[in-house]
Amino acid sequence: MTWFEAEQIDCYLRRLEQFLDEWRLEPIQMRIESAELTRTLNKVERVSNDDTSNPVFRQYLSELKYRIHLCRGQIEERLKRK
Repeated sequence: MTWFEAEQIDCYLRRLEQFLDEWRLEPIQMRIESAELTRTLNKVERVSNDDTSNPVFRQYLSELKYRIHLCRGQIEERLKRK
């Protein structure tokens, strides 16, 4: 994964976080985003499990994983209520 790809994931997460903050997602949209978050997390985990020699990039990936988990948790909680 390149820095550019990681930044694209960051932009995606920022948009999703904003939508979640504003409660702008319908249940079907949340299910779609949940599946996308799972795919994104798998991609980030594959890269972070590799021997990434750049500690800054490793930390960035760790922060992305944390944010993905937070978003997924919010979506799962909201879907339980619906």
